[in-house]
Amino acid sequence: MKPELAQFGSKSPIPVIELNVDQRETSDFKKYADKMTSRSIPFTILVDAKGTVVHKISGYRTSSDLVKETQKFVK
Repeated sequence: MKPELAQFGSKSPIPVIELNVDQRETSDFKKYADKMTSRSIPFTILVDAKGTVVHKISGYRTSSDLVKETQKFVK
């Protein structure tokens, strides 16, 4: 079975970018790390097309919980 984040990514109504704190040299990490305002792992942020943070989720959620929580931000 895939990890919850991978499951969420395959079901997500929005694009998913995973930032790994052990891989700080990736372009995605460099682009989005400043938006990580919590030390909770996992820390999930929802970013709109303009790069504005629209929602933050701290702590573990199942993939189905993440899908439900993100639905209200899908246009």
